[in-house]
Amino acid sequence: MKRLKAKGLEEIVYESAMPDTRLFGSEVIRDLADFKARTDLIAANRLTADLEGVAEQVFTRDLFGGD
Repeated sequence: MKRLKAKGLEEIVYESAMPDTRLFGSEVIRDLADFKARTDLIAANRLTADLEGVAEQVFTRDLFGGD
């Protein structure tokens, strides 16, 4: 996160269960639809069904939709 911020990029974090509104200085969003609408690139551990509508924006090492 520090490297992206050093480049002047804004980061937002999606976490539906997190009660805090900030994480290491980045905004935390709990609404997935709002998150998808506001992002240009999504870094994710896995490509899940929740991300199907924005799959072209997702960067993941999960090439086959598994772990």
